Amino acid sequence: MTSYDTLLVLARLILPVELLDCFDIVEIENDAEMLTIHLDEQNLPPLSPTVHSLESKGFLPAVYIRDFPIRDRKVT
Repeated sequence: MTSYDTLLVLARLILPVELLDCFDIVEIENDAEMLTIHLDEQNLPPLSPTVHSLESKGFLPAVYIRDFPIRDRKVT
């Protein structure tokens, strides 16, 4: 197993399962101070039929999440 594969396993353990239902892990960067996980949103239109047509407006700029819970514990 490569170090990238190990980081991918770690990312899947620490990120909420619901997040990975809508996003794909596309890259992981690891340096001395930070682990950066790059996610891309999946194209998942609603399952129920709608009377309105869907129109994509694109995506917002990337954001950094600096603090999140891991198994109900705060990361500091």
